[in-house]
Amino acid sequence: METKRKAGWIALGWILSLGSSHVHAQGTATETIDSELNVEPFFLVTTSQEGGEVNLGPILPGEGSFQAEVKVDVLTNTGRPYQVVQKMTGPPVNERGLEFPSSRLQLAVSDGIRGGQSQVKGFQPLAPGITVLFSSTPKGAADQFTITYRSSTEGITPTGSYRTSVGIEGEM
Repeated sequence: METKRKAGWIALGWILSLGSSHVHAQGTATETIDSELNVEPFFLVTTSQEGGEVNLGPILPGEGSFQAEVKVDVLTNTGRPYQVVQKMTGPPVNERGLEFPSSRLQLAVSDGIRGGQSQVKGFQPLAPGITVLFSSTPKGAADQFTITYRSSTEGITPTGSYRTSVGIEGEM
């Protein structure tokens, strides 16, 4: 019998074999049941944020900054160290193809609640490409941390809805 949860996160397999029955002189019977438990390795990174997407606006000159948080959960049983990276396809652009000034987008990453370490201490510029956000403990413990994105309203920004694609991935 095999039980699967969440598209293969955890696969548990039981193998049972019945040995032969033995009857003792007093009339009692003994059966031997051999069992084996097979726990499949898994490594899963999930994200959650309020509202389903990171929204850093509306941006109005002189209104300060906006922040959005993304909670990251890493579920694993491999015992191997890992990193969590961010892959940003390019700078945010509006419907006219104008870029949002990259100097006004920043991110910070918290340390993990189970000992993993942030690789982005304090707010730093958000840059296209690959950014290492987080490193696990040496034993690769499951962990949870938060990414905080921030936009600044300093200066003049052309109007529009700015979008980009950002992926959060785990690497062993």
